[in-house]
Amino acid sequence: MENTNQIDFLTLIRDVINFIKKYLKIILLSILVALLAGILNHFYGKKYFKTTIIASSPVIDKQIVYELVSPVRFFIQSEQYDSVAEKLNIPYDVAKSIRYFDLDTGITNAVKISVHFYEVEKLGKFSEGLMNYLNEIPYVKKSIESRRNYVSKSLQDINKEISELNTLQANIIAISSNTDFAASVYAGDIFKQMLDLYDRKTLLEEELSKLQKFTIINNQLFIRSNKSILKTVAVSFVIGFLLGLFISAIIEIKRKL
Repeated sequence: MENTNQIDFLTLIRDVINFIKKYLKIILLSILVALLAGILNHFYGKKYFKTTIIASSPVIDKQIVYELVSPVRFFIQSEQYDSVAEKLNIPYDVAKSIRYFDLDTGITNAVKISVHFYEVEKLGKFSEGLMNYLNEIPYVKKSIESRRNYVSKSLQDINKEISELNTLQANIIAISSNTDFAASVYAGDIFKQMLDLYDRKTLLEEELSKLQKFTIINNQLFIRSNKSILKTVAVSFVIGFLLGLFISAIIEIKRKL
């Protein structure tokens, strides 16, 4: 049984070799055409530029934003540029200049957006459209507004407590200045409470100042794409070889019919 399987395997290899020899010219011609097309595209094909945009917002669940922006990513990948232009409210030629688009939510309080563009000068319009799109998502608007209301209410409460402590402190000072009551006055830990309240107030004011919509926080650095000639040749060779086999197989099938 083992010998039979070995013979079948050797027969298969022999048949493949004979098939390649039979259609060698077609396969070589296919490889040559693929290599020529690949090399021409490498040197004269349309060049593109890479950049990374980092958009920051401190209160947004980045994973939800990722899901909400997924339709834009899908439209770009499927080259539905009219839908991209409509979604982001940007000109069609700007949308068509996008070669690649992806989101990374691994950064704290930010979304990393990788973009490949054919025309660098159109990236500004795209960035503006994308930020407007993100900031008009109802979830984003509601999240920011809800947190802002909470922080504002907390600040009001703290200011009220500070005002009450100031009043209490003023009364204590007034009483302590009276020699008849000075011995019975005890300020306790009012000073410590006041410091704690001011610390909390400072933190809340800092948070409130950061509660804003998505904004771009990095300078856009453009890197021209550099294609590898070795990779181009290898990929073109494989494509040409497989295409040659496919064409040869079709010819062989037609001959046997």
